[in-house]
Amino acid sequence: MPIGWDTEITGNLRKEFLQWFQDLKILEEIHISRWINVTTENLKHCTIHTFCDASKEDYAAVVFLRLEEGSVKLSLLAAKSRIAPLRCGTIPRMELLAALVGARLTNSVIEALNWKEVKFYYWSDSTTVLAWISREENWSVFVRNRVQEIRKLTSPLAWNHVVGELNPADLPSRGCTATQLMSLRWWEGPK
Repeated sequence: MPIGWDTEITGNLRKEFLQWFQDLKILEEIHISRWINVTTENLKHCTIHTFCDASKEDYAAVVFLRLEEGSVKLSLLAAKSRIAPLRCGTIPRMELLAALVGARLTNSVIEALNWKEVKFYYWSDSTTVLAWISREENWSVFVRNRVQEIRKLTSPLAWNHVVGELNPADLPSRGCTATQLMSLRWWEGPK
């Protein structure tokens, strides 16, 4: 439904926009600690966990630090979501794009923090994507090119399955309101 820039919106679309606009104020209440409490001494107790997920409209990856020193502390390190390309096609292809974003995002975190000795784990709820990454076969060009880059950035052995309901990348891949985000405390990591 094309709408001109100067056209005033009405009905449900207007209500939805006004609700979204009011929700923006709630985002001011979100405080994400940038201090992750990692030192050279406790770095050996750290692991990085990257979660990837997709829907028809979006795909996303989320990178968490897990510090296990007496108790377990989780910290959000990075997150990225993207709108689906118009011609991507299937959900498995979208999930593959999410895995690629996860591999790239984790790689940028590794380089920025210079944490070469930390163990990395990648998580996806797509068994299709996990099969593509784990096996070297003659996939279609789209799949082959993305799998090659994922394998260049990560080890296929580092990829694991996570149940969809426990995947923290599910939230940015399907979207939510600011109110939902506040109540879920998503940035604190998976439970």
